[in-house]
Amino acid sequence: MNIGLIMEHIKNHVNYSVSADELKIACNNLIELSDEEKKWLSDHLPDGMYSSADEIMRVLGWRGGDVRDLIFFKG
Repeated sequence: MNIGLIMEHIKNHVNYSVSADELKIACNNLIELSDEEKKWLSDHLPDGMYSSADEIMRVLGWRGGDVRDLIFFKG
């Protein structure tokens, strides 16, 4: 699982505000993400509107937007 790639996409390639469904659709179209990464994001990102990458990362249990700052990760 390439968490850094997911973070990079969320931080640099998403126009905010974005719904969870819009983000999931965008990620599903990325060839850089594996099917496992797409499924993980789909399974773990709650429905709702997100106004920033930091908000998404907090919801996913990541703080600070840096892989070294992961609070937890369950694949």
